[in-house]
Amino acid sequence: MDERTVCQMWHNFSSEIMGFLVNYETTSSDSSDFENVMNTLYVVLTGIFSVLSMIGTLFIIVTYVCYPELRSKGRHLLVFLSAADFCTAFGNLLGVIWTTQPNDISNAFCMASPAITAFSSVSSNLWNVCMSVYLYLMLVRGMHHLVGKLKMASHLVCWTVPGECSFHI
Repeated sequence: MDERTVCQMWHNFSSEIMGFLVNYETTSSDSSDFENVMNTLYVVLTGIFSVLSMIGTLFIIVTYVCYPELRSKGRHLLVFLSAADFCTAFGNLLGVIWTTQPNDISNAFCMASPAITAFSSVSSNLWNVCMSVYLYLMLVRGMHHLVGKLKMASHLVCWTVPGECSFHI
């Protein structure tokens, strides 16, 4: 199957979904029915992709832990980026759980989801910045000795800055 065929299949699939949604909205006698379908679709897709993201990030972390010969400074950064991405997916999953059971869950649970998601999203972006700085120093500048010295600073920035932003708002 070539790239053109895959693109055509995706286009056909997305056109069918959009056609269904547009037809459902215009033929439905009650607009709340359409909103319910869209909310259900959002919750289901968010839940599925959150779980898949958590599985993928756990795979990266477990591989790093189980295979010491694969450890490098770059992969070290990737593990912490994966940890932040795991927390983002976990926060999104908590939001899905709260959305499906809003009356059965405490207010603290409701507050945890956005706090975790905000913290981990900022952390993930900062770990991406650290990875780009690492690549620049290693590949462009050839400063291999400096990379190891920046490890503690990376942790300090990537974990404390998001914490201050997320939990003190």
